[in-house]
This record gives sequence, C-alpha cells and structure tokens, in this order.
Amino acid sequence: MQPAEVGELQFEVSVLTEPKPLEFASPEDLLSKLRPHLDGVILNLNGRRATFLPQVWEQLPDKVTFLDQLSQKAGYGPGEWRKSGTSVLIYQVEAFKDSSPSANRRVSARRLSAPLRPGQATSAGEQPSRRLTLNDPSRLPGSTG
Repeated sequence: MQPAEVGELQFEVSVLTEPKPLEFASPEDLLSKLRPHLDGVILNLNGRRATFLPQVWEQLPDKVTFLDQLSQKAGYGPGEWRKSGTSVLIYQVEAFKDSSPSANRRVSARRLSAPLRPGQATSAGEQPSRRLTLNDPSRLPGSTG
C-alpha cells in the first residue's frame, strides 16, 4: 500500500455478542433456525471450528451454500455440517463502517442485531458519534517518508 492509497481504504469494525449454542435436531432443523443477515455462525466439526460473520450472508445468501462454505473453511468438504456430532453457535454483531473516502473519516453504525447488552449499544434512533481519524498517513506501516 502506498500513502496515496490511504484515502481509498474502507474500514469496518464488528462488535460481537456472546456466542450462544443453537439447538437443532437435524440438518433441516438447523437450516430452518438460521437467520440470514442477522446470525454469525460458528461451526464445530470434530474439534475444528470456523466462523462467518453475519456480513458473509451478503455474498452467500443461500443457507446450504453458506454452511457448505463454512464447512470447507473448517477444513472439511461441503455437506460435512450435516453429519452427527456437529454443533453450532450463533452470535450477532453491531458493525461500524467508515462511510467516506477521505483521511478524516466518519464512522457510521449498522446494527445487524439487537443491542449487545442493555445500556451498552446505542438505542434505535441514536446516531453514533464515533470517529476514526487517520492523522498522518505517512506513519502507517510500510509507508515511506
């Protein structure tokens, strides 16, 4: 990355809720309980784990494809998530995404779930007041000057 490219960077920070087990009786039951665009998923397969943030649903909106890709991320083949012994945890995020291509960046919030805990997250209708500012692009790692 060159210092001139800093203005083109986009940032997103995701604050995750505590993962909670998702109980399911069968692969079909699991599919029926997943909530695309809301749930982040941690897949546990034979001691290996992999996760996708809720934002991944934007690229993989089909539930089967989502879980097949997550299974592959864990080092197994597509469909391995259907086997017995599979466990799933779900979580939600509050995502803060930069919304302007400039060195003085304003960060906007996009709530993908209910608040993390009462009183911790902004309530509906409140505008976030967080800013991410890059004061000196030349101080970034790998920059010259």
